[in-house]
Amino acid sequence: MASPMYEPVHGDTFAILVTGETRAELQPMFDKPVEGAREDRFQELHEMPFGTYGQFFDRYGIHWIFVGAG
Repeated sequence: MASPMYEPVHGDTFAILVTGETRAELQPMFDKPVEGAREDRFQELHEMPFGTYGQFFDRYGIHWIFVGAG
């Protein structure tokens, strides 16, 4: 996650990127691995100027990024 407060740690400098067309398409995929996600690095799916966006680190420390076109 791009942030001046974020200190990369060996092993967490990669992410799984999930893309889709709509928020409705992404929401079920977002809801599966989000249980137990770290709250300090969590962004719910939300609308941005370029489309839908959300991200989190799951309970295993894996970084997930979700991007939708609409």
